[in-house]
Amino acid sequence: MTIKEFFYKIFRDAFVISFITLIVFGIFEWFEPGFVSFYISFSLLLIIPLVSGILTVLFGKIK
Repeated sequence: MTIKEFFYKIFRDAFVISFITLIVFGIFEWFEPGFVSFYISFSLLLIIPLVSGILTVLFGKIK
């Protein structure tokens, strides 16, 4: 495995995990307002999947 493949897998996993977390926390917040947003910023929850998704696409093109 090359270093590029390694980073591609890391960013792909980070994207999947952060996207699923965003969906689950969004559902919790929908049913109970303030359940998540009192502790975690939703802006940060949106930025992490966005950045990791962009990096996944960029490293995927390099392969």
